[in-house]
Amino acid sequence: MSHQRVPSGERRIEVQLDPRGRDSLWGMSDELWYPSLMANLEKSIIEHPAFSWMDGMMGVSSVDTEYGYFVRVSSVKMETMDNLYPLLDDPPTKGGMLHLVRRAWKVPVRTEYDDISENWLVWLDCEIIGYGRTEGEALGHALINSPDPEQKFEALVPLE
Repeated sequence: MSHQRVPSGERRIEVQLDPRGRDSLWGMSDELWYPSLMANLEKSIIEHPAFSWMDGMMGVSSVDTEYGYFVRVSSVKMETMDNLYPLLDDPPTKGGMLHLVRRAWKVPVRTEYDDISENWLVWLDCEIIGYGRTEGEALGHALINSPDPEQKFEALVPLE
């Protein structure tokens, strides 16, 4: 990487990629590269019984799929795909995660950015049930911290 002065006084950064490619740089194939760098949070989310793909969510795949690495297709199709993790900071995915958290805890929750701790918080009344550097990460932790469902989910408000 080199820094050069340009006439406007701004710095221009030039990045040279390894011509051997990512496989030789990391010493592993595409199939192993992404999961090895994937945070444990996303892996824990998809393994949690309260998680399910929702229409509109975006997933990122560890292997090339017929849709590419970034996947936004119907939830029915996403449920059948392997090596797919939620892209937590995608706005529609955050909306889906918020719905899943509310459904798992069976009460409305809210998110808030805390300037003091510089973290996003997920509140259930006056209790913090999740926090993270991003809102999506905080929602992920709130889902993981939710009680395991013993049966099918019920509506937040009983429909009569």
